Amino acid sequence: MLLVGASIVVVLSTASIAGATTTSSPKKWVTTLCTTFVGWEQAAKTNDAKLNSAIATLENSGHANLTQLRSQLAGFLGKLAVASHKAQSQMKAVGAPSVSHGSDIQKTVVNALGTAATFLDQSKAKVLKFPTGTHDTAAFVSKTRALTASITKTFNHVASSLSALNKYDATQLEAAAGSVPACKKLAG
Repeated sequence: MLLVGASIVVVLSTASIAGATTTSSPKKWVTTLCTTFVGWEQAAKTNDAKLNSAIATLENSGHANLTQLRSQLAGFLGKLAVASHKAQSQMKAVGAPSVSHGSDIQKTVVNALGTAATFLDQSKAKVLKFPTGTHDTAAFVSKTRALTASITKTFNHVASSLSALNKYDATQLEAAAGSVPACKKLAG
C-alpha cells in the first residue's frame, strides 16, 4: 500500500499539475496541492503501518481476532477515504491555476481524487462483510490479498491518469513548487 501511495506522490510531485472553476495563482494552487498531498500521504503511512502489523500477525501465527482485524482494515480504508474526499474538496475549492490548460489539469486532479475516494468507500463496505468466524482465517486472508491487489490496480490507474498531465506545459507551476516547503517534502 505504501508503494502505491508513494507512486502517487511521485507522479503528483513531478507532473505538470493545475486547477477548476475559479482561478488561483500558480503558487496558491501548487501550495494547496502539495499541502493536501502531504496530509494524505501522512494518513496513508500512519494507518498502513498499523494495518500491516496486524496482518503480519495474522499471517505468521494463523491466529488473530478477525473481528478486530476487520475493524482495523475498515478503519484504515475509512480514514484514507476521508483524507481523499478532503483532498478532493480542497483542490476543488482552490480553483484552477491561472495557467494554460489550468481547467483541464484541475479536472484531472479532482477526478483522480474522486476515483480514489469512491474506491476506498466501496472497499471499506466490502471489508465490513469479510468473514470473522473462528474457522474463517483462510477466507479472511484470501479476501485481504484480493483487496490489496485491487488497491494496487486502482491506485496504479489513478497514478496513470495523473501522469497524463505531463503533456501540459507547467513551467509556472513547477517554478512555484520550488518555493513551497510541502512540495519539497513530497519530492523526497
